[in-house]
Amino acid sequence: MLPTTSFQAIYERFEERGEGNGDGLFQDLNSALERVCQFPEIGRTFEPLIRRVLIDQGRYGLFYLAALLGVTASLLEKKGPR
Repeated sequence: MLPTTSFQAIYERFEERGEGNGDGLFQDLNSALERVCQFPEIGRTFEPLIRRVLIDQGRYGLFYLAALLGVTASLLEKKGPR
């Protein structure tokens, strides 16, 4: 299973770097969700039925399942050397 981090924790980490940074991330996420809802096939296939779009210059992946009833999505942080 992929590691997950709550959006609130990511938001707070961005805000620690500078006031308003968390809001910028929220806007990026919201824009990505709007694009995915409008064009569900825009993301790269990650696993069968699951697609991914990158936000924040590829640091975070928005994984989603596009279905007839809408889009279900999760935000995952890219893990790697810091």
